[in-house]
Amino acid sequence: MRRPELDAVFRHYSSNGSVLSIAELRDFLGDQGEDASLNHAQNLILTYELNERAQKKSFMTQDGFTMYMLSMENDVFNPDHCRIYQDMTRPLAHYFISSSHNTYLTKDQITSTSSTEPYIRAAAVWSWIAGMEIKASPYPLILSFENHCSVEQQAVMAKHLHTILGKKLLAKPLSDLPLKELPSPEVHNPTHTAEFFQNLSGCLVF
Repeated sequence: MRRPELDAVFRHYSSNGSVLSIAELRDFLGDQGEDASLNHAQNLILTYELNERAQKKSFMTQDGFTMYMLSMENDVFNPDHCRIYQDMTRPLAHYFISSSHNTYLTKDQITSTSSTEPYIRAAAVWSWIAGMEIKASPYPLILSFENHCSVEQQAVMAKHLHTILGKKLLAKPLSDLPLKELPSPEVHNPTHTAEFFQNLSGCLVF
C-alpha cells in the first residue's frame, strides 16, 4: 500500500524522484541520527530492496524505502517490552503507576468542555471489565478512583463495584498476617507476598 507521507520523504531525498542513490540514503540516515556509514546503507538496500537491478546498482526504489520504513527496524514500540523486563519483586509503592484523570473533560485539559457523558462511559467500563477474562498478565488489575463524593455517595460507589464485579473484586486482605510493607506485584515472591496474592491472578484490587 502506498504511504503518501513516506513518498514525500522519499522524494525529498531523491534527486530524480524515482530512486535513492546510496549517498542519498546515507543523507537520510544521517538526518535521522542513524548509522550513516556506507556499509549500513548498503546492508539496508540488500535487506529491503526487492528489485535485483537496484540492488546490484546500490539504489533503493520507492518500494524498497517503504519496506524499510515499515519494518520492525523502525518500529516505535520496543520489542523488549513485549515481555516482563522490569524488576517486579519490589513493594507496590515502589512503582510509578500511570493513571488518567479529569474524566469529566470531553477532549484535552485546556480547550475542552466539561460533561457528564465521559462519566457515563467510564462507569460502563466496570461492566466491560466484569465480563472479560484477564489472561494477558499474571498480575492483578489495579483500579484507581479519584473521587470527591460524600461518604454516602462513596458507599453507593462501593455497592455498585461489589454488584458489578462480584468475586473478581478483592474486597479484603487475603492474609491475616500483618505486613511491614506493601506486597510486590510478583506472585511467586516471598511468603508474605504469596499469601497476600494467593489466587489473585485475574482479580481486581480496589
